[in-house]
Amino acid sequence: MRPQFLQRVGLDHASLLAEHPRRVYASLTAYGLDGPDCDAPGYDMAAFSGRSGITDRATPPGEAPPISPGGIGDNVSTITLVAGIMGGL
Repeated sequence: MRPQFLQRVGLDHASLLAEHPRRVYASLTAYGLDGPDCDAPGYDMAAFSGRSGITDRATPPGEAPPISPGGIGDNVSTITLVAGIMGGL
């Protein structure tokens, strides 16, 4: 989710914590909470495969980059987020 959007609709950590202090809150963003792209929408092929360097590492020298299968970052990130939620509970 985009940080500025969550804040605007009152679903950011600070807003929810004020109403429900014991709530376990988790949020996942494509580009982090700070920086020029923090509120940009993201999707796996741009946010994970391209920006993480995986596409570059999977491309043999002098060849065109492969088409990313997608979903790699979504799966890893989601499983890690769920582990954090379970730890919080």
